[in-house]
Amino acid sequence: MANVNTASGDRIDRVGRGFTLIELLVVIAIIALLVSILLPALSGARDAARTVVCQSNQRQLGLSIQTYATEQKEWIMGSPSTSGFSLLPPNANPGGNSGYTKQSPAIFNGIAVQTWDWLGPMMDHIGQKGPNNEQPENSSGSDEAGRKLRFDWYRDVLSERQCTANNVTNVREYQNQHTPGKLLPYYMSTQFVSTDNTPPLGTGTTGNPSRPEDRKGYKPSLARIGNPSQKAALYEGSRFTDESGVVTYDIARSASFGGSFADTGPWFRTNRSLVRQTNNNTPAKKYAFRHGGQKANSQAVGNIIFFDGHGETLTDIDATNPDIWFPSGTVFTAILDTWSDTRGRWPSKTAAGYRVP
Repeated sequence: MANVNTASGDRIDRVGRGFTLIELLVVIAIIALLVSILLPALSGARDAARTVVCQSNQRQLGLSIQTYATEQKEWIMGSPSTSGFSLLPPNANPGGNSGYTKQSPAIFNGIAVQTWDWLGPMMDHIGQKGPNNEQPENSSGSDEAGRKLRFDWYRDVLSERQCTANNVTNVREYQNQHTPGKLLPYYMSTQFVSTDNTPPLGTGTTGNPSRPEDRKGYKPSLARIGNPSQKAALYEGSRFTDESGVVTYDIARSASFGGSFADTGPWFRTNRSLVRQTNNNTPAKKYAFRHGGQKANSQAVGNIIFFDGHGETLTDIDATNPDIWFPSGTVFTAILDTWSDTRGRWPSKTAAGYRVP
C-alpha cells in the first residue's frame, strides 16, 4: 500500500487490486471458447498432414510396383502366378489352357508369406531385408514359424512406417492359428493380380453370377491393365472387416480371393476391405478410409495410388467407380453386384454389357 497526498492535504490509501471472481470466470470462459473453436481446426490440420504423409509413403510403394514389373517382363507382383508361385500346391495350372502344371511342392522361399503377398517381394525388391528374407539352400520350405515371423514384421514394423493413421488391430487370425496384431494398411485389387482361373490361382470369376466380369483371359501384367493413370495399384483398406467392425486376417499359404494382401476393391457390395455399411456407432469403413476423421458422421476418405505412380484422396463413394478396378476391355455380363449408391452415381458403368475403358 502506498500513501498519496492530494492538493487539499488529504491522504488517500491506494491498495493493489486483483481479479474478481467474476472477471476470472469470464477469462476462463473466453479461453474455453477459443479452445473449442481451434481444436477442430487443429485436428483437421493434423489429419490432413497424416493424409499427405501416408499418400507419399504409399506412392513410393506404387513406384516400386512399376520398377519390379519392369525388371520382371511386365509381370505384377502379389499374384499366385508371379511372386507367389512357389507357395502354390502341386498341380496348379498358372497358364489356364497352356497345359503347364506345377510339379514342385508348396515352398516358402523366405520372401512371400502367401501367394497374394506383394509386400514381401516389394521389400526384397528395394533391398529392405526382414526376418527369413533368405531361406537356406537345404531348406524344405516348410518353416511355418519363420513365415509367421515375417508376417509379424509386416504388421509391427512396416505398418507403422507406412501409415500413421492406421491404428486398427486384427482381433484374431481367420483360422485361429496366429496372434492379434496391427492391420496391414494397403491392398492390391484382385482384378489386377489374379487370373480368371478358379482358386487358389485365380478368383474364379468366369461364369460366377455374383461376379459377372469377363476379363477376357487376363493375366497379371502391366501390359494388360490399360491406362495406368486410371487403374488402382494400391488402396487403403481393412481386410477382413465385418459390419460390426471386427477385423480378422488370413495367413494361409494359398488363401483364396486375395488372402491378407488383396481384395476386389471398394466397388464390390460384399467386399471385406472397405465395408461401407455399419451396425454400430463407428462405421467400419473408417478403419479402411481413415483420413476423414473418426466421428460417426464424418466423411470416410482414403488414399488410392495408381499404376502410373500418382495418388488421389477419394471418398468411399467416389472410390467405387468401376473403371479404376478392372483391366481395360473387361465386360460386365450382368448388372454389377455393387452398392445402390454406386449404381445411382454410375448407372451406365454398372449395367450389363458395359465395357471398361
